[in-house]
Amino acid sequence: MFAGTQHALHLLSEDDLLQSFYTLADAWDYNEFIQLIGHTNPRLRMLEVGAGTGTTTFRVLKALRSPFGERLYHIYTVYATSAMALVEKANLQRGQSILIHSACGGVGHAAIQVAQMIGAKIYCVMEATNGRGVDVVLNSLPGDLLYASWTCVAEFGVMVEIGIRDFRRKAKLSMELFEANRTFAGLELKGIWRVRPWMVTEVLKRCVDWIEAGVITPDPISNIFPAAHIHEAFRFM
Repeated sequence: MFAGTQHALHLLSEDDLLQSFYTLADAWDYNEFIQLIGHTNPRLRMLEVGAGTGTTTFRVLKALRSPFGERLYHIYTVYATSAMALVEKANLQRGQSILIHSACGGVGHAAIQVAQMIGAKIYCVMEATNGRGVDVVLNSLPGDLLYASWTCVAEFGVMVEIGIRDFRRKAKLSMELFEANRTFAGLELKGIWRVRPWMVTEVLKRCVDWIEAGVITPDPISNIFPAAHIHEAFRFM
């Protein structure tokens, strides 16, 4: 095996050694232990060192669930982004209004639940605001749609931009709208994670607490697509 002439999986398959190990592993009930780890360490990373079947990883991921049976390992990015945007950046309050773009996506679904939990009035299309403006805009749309979203922000309102396309192309905003005490805030979660990881950790813990309290319910993963079929994933969306 160390000389590279034989694969470890072949050795473990002899005399049903691998099957015996999995039979023994199936007898262990470590679901509660894994759930506890996932709750206390939202930034948990897993490294599988094994024969390459992926069975251990599958069992661990299966155990990473909330008390309500929802998977915990797919919620972090979308709920952390939504919580950071609506709670930390925009300070969204009960009774305020919010426009959430791309509401059918992962972040959109998460943001809707966070906004509902807060008690905000939710819009998902600009036309629905009837030109009145909203207190908060959560935007990921680029180009002209970004500028249109900026004009939807009411006086003293906040726009949180989570798309990176206009950041990188150095887009510009109309400055006159700032005169009415509007705020524009950018949010790039990966950058926060890299420089101030404790901020993301606190937000993730808050999200897990919300899930355990039943005030938000993560959407289940309905389909999984391999990277080679990414076009099918976008078509499915």
